Amino acid sequence: MAAPIHEEYDELVVEFSEDDGTTWARNCVLMGVEVTRTTTSSEVETVKDCEDESQPNNLERRVQSVSVSCSGTGNWTRGGYDKFLKKFYAGDSVTLLARIGNLAAAAGEIEYEQGPIIISSLGQSRTKGSVVIASVEIQFATTPTVTMKVGP
Repeated sequence: MAAPIHEEYDELVVEFSEDDGTTWARNCVLMGVEVTRTTTSSEVETVKDCEDESQPNNLERRVQSVSVSCSGTGNWTRGGYDKFLKKFYAGDSVTLLARIGNLAAAAGEIEYEQGPIIISSLGQSRTKGSVVIASVEIQFATTPTVTMKVGP
């Protein structure tokens, strides 16, 4: 059996758009990125067998909603985090889109997840003798739109 081919560091990208998705800018200073995808589910419990109600009930789970967030750490750059600060303080009044890209996607696989975001956490820290470290957490305000890769 052949060894698996792993996705590489530079094939997972986070990009932002301030013009409703016309142009995208990659945020390459976020060097540590974690994408979290979660679902909220509901449970439905039903009788397994009406003839023998002593048996345990059946339990079904159904997805109610999907949530995607992305957190990252890196170096705070002069002027580079101004858009995050402005978005953080503006709340929902300023639209900022994000997209998470899988540049190694094959044709027919999901290449991008994108949508409007909320900056839920924005931090800075300093250590003497080093540059200022940044941390950011974004949450997609809606379920992201997925785009499939076309072609090879």
